[in-house]
Amino acid sequence: TNPAGNTLSPANGSFIAPWQRTAQPGGSLGGGKFDLTKYDEQYFARLRNFVSAAGARGIVVQVALFCGYDATHEFIWDNNPMNPANNINALAGVNRTTVYTLRAGGEMLRVQLEMARRVAAALKPHDNAMLEVVFTTDGTGSDWARKIVGAVRQADAKRLVVLPVQWIVDMPAAWRPTLIANCGAGSNCSAPSGSGFTPPTGGVEEGPRPSILDSAGSAAAGLDSFRQIYWMWMVAGGGAVYNLDWSYTVKHEAGTKQDEQTTTTPSGPAYRAAVAALAKVFGALDLAHLHPSRSWVRAKGKGGGPVQLAGLAPAGSAGSGEYLAFAV
Repeated sequence: TNPAGNTLSPANGSFIAPWQRTAQPGGSLGGGKFDLTKYDEQYFARLRNFVSAAGARGIVVQVALFCGYDATHEFIWDNNPMNPANNINALAGVNRTTVYTLRAGGEMLRVQLEMARRVAAALKPHDNAMLEVVFTTDGTGSDWARKIVGAVRQADAKRLVVLPVQWIVDMPAAWRPTLIANCGAGSNCSAPSGSGFTPPTGGVEEGPRPSILDSAGSAAAGLDSFRQIYWMWMVAGGGAVYNLDWSYTVKHEAGTKQDEQTTTTPSGPAYRAAVAALAKVFGALDLAHLHPSRSWVRAKGKGGGPVQLAGLAPAGSAGSGEYLAFAV
C-alpha cells in the first residue's frame, strides 16, 4: 500500500498476519476479517523460513513485534489486524493512539502478549534474530513494553530484545543482559540516570553496552557526515547501525530508485559503498580483544586545529604501537 513502492508492502489479497482470517468480509488489504484468538501457521512458517534463509547467509534479522507508526500514520492503522474494523473480536477501547498502551484494555494486552510469546517460540531455534518490541515509540509506553518483554522472556529467556535506550531503566535488572538499546542520534542516546547503561554518544566511551544506532540525521548531511557518525559509533562500542535503504523497490531491484524517501534517508549505491567500506574494516578487526579508548590519541587537523578521533586498543595496552587509531 506504500505509494513509493516499498518492497515490503504486500499487494491486496496477499497480506498475512499472525492471526487467521475469517469468512466475514472487511479485513485489511483484501480477504476476511481477522480472529485475534486464532493463529495462522502460514505466517509463522514464512517467518521461520525467512530467518533461516538469512542465517544461512550470515545475516542477523531484527524482527519488530509492533510499530508505533500506527499512532501517526492513519493509512497504516487502517490495515492493522488489531484495528477493530479489521477483526471480529470487537475489543473496546482500542484505537490507533491506545493500541500499544495499557489503555487499550486487558483483552488487547492478552492478545499482544500471546502473539509475542508465539513469535519468540517460533524463533527459538534460530540464533540470528533479535526481537524489537516496537518500531518507533509514538503512542507507546515503557509500562506496556515491560509486559511485552516479559512475555518474550517466558518463551525464550535468552532471546535478545531491542528497546529504546530510555526504557532500559524501567526494565528489571535481571533482564538487562538480554537487552539491546536502540538509540537515535543526539539526545536520544542519553540513558536516564541509574539505568546502568552507557551507550556510545558519537565519541569514544568506556564500558558501553550493546546498542544499535537507529538514526544519524538526514541525507542532506552528506555521506562524509554519515561515515564519520557510523565510524565513531562502532569504534565507541556500538553493536550495529541501522538504515532502511529506500532505493530498493519492486521496480528497482538494483537499488537505484530516487524519490522523496531517498532524499531524506541515506540510500542508494554511494551510501551502500560507504557502509560496505566500514563493514570491511570492522570485519577484519578482532573486536573481541579490543576496547574503545581515546586517552592516548593526539592529532591535529589539516588546518592545525583539533580533529575528532576514535581508536581501538588491545585490552591492557598502553604503549605506542599496541593500538589502532583512526582520524575521522
